[in-house]
Amino acid sequence: MKAYLKSAEGFFVLNKSTTIGRHKDSDLVLESKDIDNHHALIEYNEAEGSFVLQDFNSRNGTFVNECHIQNVAVKLLPGDILRFGSEGLTYELVIENSPSVSFPWVRGPARWPGPQPPRATQQPNQSPLPPQTPFHPGIRPTPVQKSWSQGCSRSNVAPPASHKRPMSACGKMFSFVVESTSRSPVIKQVWTNATELLEQSVAEGIPGTAPSREIYVEQDLAQQNKDEVILLLGSEVSRLSEFELESKYKDAVIASLQNELACLSQKLLETSASGAEGLSPQKLPVLDEDLDANQREIQSLKSQVSALQQGYSQVLCQTLSERNSEITSLKNEGENLRRDNAISSGMVSSLQKEVLAKDEQVQQLKQEVNQLKSENKEKDHQLEALSSKVSVRRHGLRVCLGPKSSRLPWHLGALCPVPKGMGRTAAGG
Repeated sequence: MKAYLKSAEGFFVLNKSTTIGRHKDSDLVLESKDIDNHHALIEYNEAEGSFVLQDFNSRNGTFVNECHIQNVAVKLLPGDILRFGSEGLTYELVIENSPSVSFPWVRGPARWPGPQPPRATQQPNQSPLPPQTPFHPGIRPTPVQKSWSQGCSRSNVAPPASHKRPMSACGKMFSFVVESTSRSPVIKQVWTNATELLEQSVAEGIPGTAPSREIYVEQDLAQQNKDEVILLLGSEVSRLSEFELESKYKDAVIASLQNELACLSQKLLETSASGAEGLSPQKLPVLDEDLDANQREIQSLKSQVSALQQGYSQVLCQTLSERNSEITSLKNEGENLRRDNAISSGMVSSLQKEVLAKDEQVQQLKQEVNQLKSENKEKDHQLEALSSKVSVRRHGLRVCLGPKSSRLPWHLGALCPVPKGMGRTAAGG
């Protein structure tokens, strides 16, 4: 069974599980600002043969037939109008070869299958069922809009509208059960499925309403507990009075629809009779040809749709293969870069070690050079001292020998050279 979401931009084919949101991995990506990343899910329920819409507690919620839902699961019917967020496009659910849908609100009264409470229950007067009428296509009952606040349901009479969400859109209702304790009553939340609530409301004679709150009262309750129970009963009576008004309104709507249906049936009979009388044997072949042409056009459109779907699947497969190849190439490139990075890191570390070794050698050479410089300075000082001593002794020898100084061996003069200053001083003396 194929299903589509029809909008102004075209058709979107639904899968067994279709995710809606702003995230790029969603099946239906909506770029609106009031859409969450993971907004909602449309899933096919094979047991019931229908689609179920689940809202993921989004900020702005989801609208089914202009009825706001949030963090609940809703059963969808063909023709439902969906809108995700407070703004954006509207989508119509289109289902091909959809099975016949049974509507429990047009059935006769049935006995409530749920277990009966062991304690005494207080219920207001029940209004009789409206007359049973066949369901008219395109007309849906008007459910009671619920405004949820701190886990408590408050009913408001909904104005008549052309489109409302189906009864499955009511989500989960709950009733209050008051149990007696030693001090004060404890209120528990008893959750009930929307289908069970619908069957119970039909069995009790209140169409389209949720079950009344069951209040179990112990005989030995204190006076304060009784006052609280009386307040709860008063609120229950006011709630049921609103349902009674709605039931009367629905009875009037049903009566008007019955009258309209009778008028339309009469007009249809008259039109069909006049059309049958106006048809001539000459026009029948023309009508057959038109019918054949329409059928051929329908077949061509179906073939085009199937071709488009097949082409779309092929494009998706090709895109997926390209992305896979691109991911593989990027992974290989990343591995190569990691390998190069490891090699570069090893080379850098080895070069750093060599630089440190060279620095140590340079420091050692600097120390040796400084040591040699100091040794050279010491030797220069020693040479100066020796040269000064030799010059003094030579001068003394010349003074002592006088003219015989010229007869000194040449090696003594070479060994004891006289400094320039000293020679001039001696000559002057």
